[in-house]
Amino acid sequence: MKKIVVLMLLLFVLVGCGRRPSSSTSEDITLTIWEDSKNIELVSLLTEEFARFYAFNYPNAPKLKFDFVPHSEQSAIEDLVLAGPAGTGPDILAFVHDTLDTAVTGNLLARNTYSDKIKATHSAEAVQAASLNQVMYGFPITSESQIIIYRKSKINSTQIQSIEGIINSDQANAKLVWDIFEGYYSFGLLNDALLYGLDGETTSGIKSSYLNFATTQAVQNVTYARNTYRNHPNLVIPGSTSGSTDIEGLSLFLSGDVDAIIVAPYFWASAKQHFGNDVGMAALPTINGQVMRPFSGYKLYGVSRYSKHPALAQQLADFLTSEWAQSIRLRDKSLLPTVTSLTNQLNQTSIQVDSWRALATTRVTVPESVLIEARIFKTSLDQSITMPKIARFAAFWIAYANNMKALWEQASLTEAQLIEYLNNITQNM
Repeated sequence: MKKIVVLMLLLFVLVGCGRRPSSSTSEDITLTIWEDSKNIELVSLLTEEFARFYAFNYPNAPKLKFDFVPHSEQSAIEDLVLAGPAGTGPDILAFVHDTLDTAVTGNLLARNTYSDKIKATHSAEAVQAASLNQVMYGFPITSESQIIIYRKSKINSTQIQSIEGIINSDQANAKLVWDIFEGYYSFGLLNDALLYGLDGETTSGIKSSYLNFATTQAVQNVTYARNTYRNHPNLVIPGSTSGSTDIEGLSLFLSGDVDAIIVAPYFWASAKQHFGNDVGMAALPTINGQVMRPFSGYKLYGVSRYSKHPALAQQLADFLTSEWAQSIRLRDKSLLPTVTSLTNQLNQTSIQVDSWRALATTRVTVPESVLIEARIFKTSLDQSITMPKIARFAAFWIAYANNMKALWEQASLTEAQLIEYLNNITQNM
């Protein structure tokens, strides 16, 4: 009998030692987010709502907290290469889609466990941008192409429709800043060029069948632009290095030294704040009678493969790219959504989206003034070509800048020489 009592006491002690203290269930979970500094304030509000959503669905779960680390979307994947394995990286990060190949090749991102939902609710282009080799890794946040922003006191709604109407001396007397030498801002001239096939990922077969910049219309457009606007007093070309439009060009526009600028939509809010009612925007103007085909890009969230809370990080990334979250980004930041239920309503006078709580205080109303702007962004996007995300595309930027600058500045240029310059760009791509 004594043996039985002793055994029961030992069993009680062992079971008691194996229990976690009840206070452990109240330990906080902190999710680290790498986010662009200009978006942290907005996204922090979204994460607060996610914390409420999580607490409602899992009342006994630990409390969620969020640690925001300001980080460039352009360099996020590059920096994750070291930070992820070292354990100093994020749970989720915002990044640009054309760095996805680097992330996948380096085995840095987890697969998107909400891929079926994303495919059903987001645009096909956004799904493609978030995927590589038919596998989805990213969560689409927003899409953007390029627009032209202009002073309405200098350029009217008819003139803004063409490059000729903006800067030709016989039609207007305005100045345009356009970084012809930078591939992101002037690739639209090459509106029939082949860029890794229709899917942007083709790299096999005869090279000229999937990668060719010396196409008929591209040659004509570049020839026309060079012959017409080389040394033109109303065309300001900021420089020959990547990013020069974003620095020098924006300064020229804000100072009033130029009257229009070809730029990404992110600058629109600053231009409105600076010039008020004297600023307008439009989709890219035509040139040589041709509609330009600019680059477009996508911002994505990714879940680090090194996250200590991978399932929770996936759930958060999905929440931050939901219809409700994207409607707030549209209303407050004029960021074009990728959720089709929103883009299908851009022609309405307003859009209303309820949160999971279905309260009047959390209902989002996007006014018509914002939707009018979004329609222009959408027109630009529809005319664009998505930047490739395969690694070999990285060779494009320097090659484009060097060859476009050389052909532009050469005193005389034959068609054969121009074609050679265009072929030089694709030689090592």
